[in-house]
Amino acid sequence: MNSIKILHRPTFVLFVGFLFINYSFGFQKNDQIRKSYDEILCNPSKSTTNSLAQIKQFAESGNPNWFLRIGYFVDANNIMYKATKDSKYLKINADILGIIDSQGEKLSVGKKWIAKIGQDDINKDVDNQEFMLYEGYLLRYAAELVYLVKKNGLISQISNYNTCLNFVEGNFKKWRSRSLDGGFKDESMLYGIRVHMGAQWATTALFLSSITESSADLSIYNSFLKSFDKEFRRGLRSRGIFESRRQYVWNATWRQAFSEQLRRRVQSLGFETEIQDVAHGNHIVQYVLSSYELGFKSWTLKDITRFANTLKYRIWTPSTRSFADNVDGSTSVHKSIRGTGWRQSDGWMKLMVYDKDLYAIYKKFYYSNENVQKSYLNLQFLSNFMYFNSVNEG
Repeated sequence: MNSIKILHRPTFVLFVGFLFINYSFGFQKNDQIRKSYDEILCNPSKSTTNSLAQIKQFAESGNPNWFLRIGYFVDANNIMYKATKDSKYLKINADILGIIDSQGEKLSVGKKWIAKIGQDDINKDVDNQEFMLYEGYLLRYAAELVYLVKKNGLISQISNYNTCLNFVEGNFKKWRSRSLDGGFKDESMLYGIRVHMGAQWATTALFLSSITESSADLSIYNSFLKSFDKEFRRGLRSRGIFESRRQYVWNATWRQAFSEQLRRRVQSLGFETEIQDVAHGNHIVQYVLSSYELGFKSWTLKDITRFANTLKYRIWTPSTRSFADNVDGSTSVHKSIRGTGWRQSDGWMKLMVYDKDLYAIYKKFYYSNENVQKSYLNLQFLSNFMYFNSVNEG
């Protein structure tokens, strides 16, 4: 496993009106951040965003349309464990996964959850169907959970560890087997039609490959990861004159039609080229960081620096304290994407433990936006700040 190496150690001072604000790391002590986090988590109201009571209600519904929200919750608790080494956060996650698992219909491989979605919802097209995309949002962080439990010798503390492990392994295999045995005859469904879709399943494969005791499964995971890395790197473009400021820019669409699903899509729609939006770009950044931190050799500190530079020099606009829609700094042509660049906590924000320049950006942004503090990403923001402080204090 690679240890975290900090690339920059500056102290930032911002002049605002007549006040000097010191943006050195440590904006809040960790006990203060943890108190804020736990107050949200333990709030008994189901209407409190990301309270355990609310997330349990989502889990008990068995509706995969909530899996995205639950995935962010699981990620935040995983991060809190890494920052505090308090296993209560992992136990909470395991309990939530156990509830979801109990709501699924058992299949020969994995389980099935049917989405119930209103006609005004953006995901209305998958109403009364399984929802692979949102299963992917959840499974990547469920996979990290079982990895953390096993790696840190906590299996005896997590009574339903095997249920959680089977939840992840079974549903990864479910979608892979459907892709292989169905109309595609390859792993098309895992790669998806957009890079960020594939990144979700690649992240799941990373963690499973790190704990599996099956040589056959290990071969499957590693083969998929090798192919994913190869195809994603085809689409990466480095920008910038000086190495210290070079950035990565890439498309949301795959550069080549390497899978059967993509080949059929090209035949039907022609070859698509669409710049990566920032919000979904989180999934790719998350994948790269997980790959590096787990000790895989596909991604390096140079790559991480370039992703961080993309955020600093293309996505973030200091004068307006805002984030662009797309990774090249442009405004999206899609109304549904415009104004979503602020969704940073699922991947981009995690770069700040490698590049402290980003800390000042996120502090200024988060604490000047009350709506963000009350959003469904609130726990992720807080846990990332908590982890940042714990790394630096260490």
